[in-house]
Amino acid sequence: MNTASGLDDMTTRIKTQCPSCQVYFELNAELPELLQRPSTQMRCAHCQHNFLVNEHLVVSANDDSLNNTVTPDDSAHSDNNWLEELLSKHNSHHDKPLGHAQAQSADQSASQSTPYLTQPVLPANKVDKALSNQYLYQDLAQRNLAQDRVPRYVAQDDETRSGHYDDGPQSVAILLWSAGCLVLTLSLFAQYIIFNLNTLIKDPDYAARLEAVCVIAACRLPSADLDAFVISDPVFRASKIKAATAYSDVQATLSNQSAETQLVPSLRVSIYGSDALVGEFIALPEDYLMTRQSQLSANYSQPFMFTIPLTRQQIDRITIEPIY
Repeated sequence: MNTASGLDDMTTRIKTQCPSCQVYFELNAELPELLQRPSTQMRCAHCQHNFLVNEHLVVSANDDSLNNTVTPDDSAHSDNNWLEELLSKHNSHHDKPLGHAQAQSADQSASQSTPYLTQPVLPANKVDKALSNQYLYQDLAQRNLAQDRVPRYVAQDDETRSGHYDDGPQSVAILLWSAGCLVLTLSLFAQYIIFNLNTLIKDPDYAARLEAVCVIAACRLPSADLDAFVISDPVFRASKIKAATAYSDVQATLSNQSAETQLVPSLRVSIYGSDALVGEFIALPEDYLMTRQSQLSANYSQPFMFTIPLTRQQIDRITIEPIY
């Protein structure tokens, strides 16, 4: 009786659990050889679901474990305790040779294994192989757990390092971006000044600011002094360019009496008849100069002429003054 109870304790049962309906099935004695194949599959007799056996194995030391639910969250510590207990029992029974009656009882237990997936009992002569498979399962489970933890630590370390080193390149990028924006703004401002210099310099306020900048930058701006100009010898006559019955030509001389080059001004022309002002207009430099020019040299006189749509008899006098 004692030998039979020892054999029952020594018997290790390997079960698998259907992941669909959660039903447990005991595996037959020959199956551990197939468990070394990762692709071994079984069909659940309850719900007809196919699943990988190696991913849903449960190993227990007695029949009472059939009522206990084993999940992937069971700790490795409890599995190690069970193995130590099973190994101690296994070694103690191997130290004592079995009698004829005990061997016959063990053989009878092994021969009474039920068919595949019908809860067979693992015979005593398969215990060593089952234990080796159990060690293999535990080793694989521990490796999977370690591989699952390592990426988390590596990801956290990468995040820590990236957070520590990202400040430098980001600060440099912001600095370079700000410097580029500043250079671009200054470049656009300089281009605006250059292309509109002749217009800006005619405004006294802008002229004063530009002069202050040129004092610092050691540059020279053209002068725009209206007091330096004198318009002399204004005359008008019947047009020789267009029909004399409808047009008149106005001639005069624009003189720069200063020692500096001046920007060519526009002209405000006022035409008076016998009674009052007949008309007034502004002539731009391209309207009254024969050649296109923007500056008038120092101490230089430039004659000019333009045509107006009035007859000679309608004009009594004409006044011309330079303006910017």
